[in-house]
Amino acid sequence: MSILLSNSVFLHIPKTGGTWVTSVMREAGLIKKKLIYEDPYMSSEGVAPSNHTILKPEDSQPVVFSFVRHPLTWYRSYWAWKSRMFGWNPYNALDKKCGHPDFIQFIHRVITSYPEGYLGEMYPFFTNHCTHIGRYENLQADFLKFLEIAHEPFDRSLLDKIPPLLTSTEHSSTVKYPVSLAVQLMEAESNICETYNYNMLDNILL
Repeated sequence: MSILLSNSVFLHIPKTGGTWVTSVMREAGLIKKKLIYEDPYMSSEGVAPSNHTILKPEDSQPVVFSFVRHPLTWYRSYWAWKSRMFGWNPYNALDKKCGHPDFIQFIHRVITSYPEGYLGEMYPFFTNHCTHIGRYENLQADFLKFLEIAHEPFDRSLLDKIPPLLTSTEHSSTVKYPVSLAVQLMEAESNICETYNYNMLDNILL
């Protein structure tokens, strides 16, 4: 989903803090309209026209921003979101190929189905349109920086009223990776790890 502001556009990559960002922008009255396109990675159909793009040229702005997330925490959060909260979507390609109630089996399936990295394919679908890319791990500071760059009016006191939305984080906080599996996943997502300087996270290993 893309969200149009006065001087910028926010591209929402799933499971990277975008729900919180959208809540803050809504509370601040910054949202002009939602630009809803078919997303081949998260849509119910799992397909899109060959000329599909997440942002049409006529909807673009000087500042286009989005957020990425460490692969190890992204997959853990995604699994918790689907397996413990909303269920697997049989029309979504990732869910159809990899969905499993057991986290370890889910990751094995991801590595087998996407040996070059699912995020390495999905992130650029959004980020190739961006002028600015923040990190989930620095969400609030990067978000404020992008609003300032775009000259979007914003009352920082709103941040105290809207706490982080950590529902899937709460469901996944006890999930750990076997070391060997984490290494395999990081290798599969090596392009993302190198691009955004993501290293191994010892605190989520068994």
